[in-house]
Amino acid sequence: MTPIELDRATLLSFFDEEVNLFARSWQNLKQPEALKAACHAALWAWTLDEHLRKTKGPGYDGPKGFICADPAGAIALGLRCARQRLFHHAADLMQITHGWATGLMIPGGGTIPASEVSWRPLADLPTPPARHRNASLDRAYRTRLEGQLVRGTFADALGFFGRVPP
Repeated sequence: MTPIELDRATLLSFFDEEVNLFARSWQNLKQPEALKAACHAALWAWTLDEHLRKTKGPGYDGPKGFICADPAGAIALGLRCARQRLFHHAADLMQITHGWATGLMIPGGGTIPASEVSWRPLADLPTPPARHRNASLDRAYRTRLEGQLVRGTFADALGFFGRVPP
């Protein structure tokens, strides 16, 4: 049996589909579905990052590679940090924030329940095994993901992965 080889365009479309599903679920106030889609989007971002590391080598991931040259590359590094800490517990990576009590103001008074999904503080995530500890990935997570809204970081990551040269 031959394994299925997925190319960059296919992986990018899978990531994009999950990011869009997350956005639609979030807009429709479907928290469990939004969280599920966000976890799936993170999985496809991790897969895409790994594919680019294998196929592009130092041109993508080296000290002078695209991931270091593009400002949004730190998001990919932060996502890599998250993978190393939490792959088997992806639902623990994010949290519902800006709780239902805050809501959105509607004309004529009252509120509509509203919330966001954001990345948990790095200190709340499990410590990775020694072989996966990496201070630069931790720094990327803290500066580009920690406390940020998932929808914004996914949009930036989608743009980053789309800009990686063929």
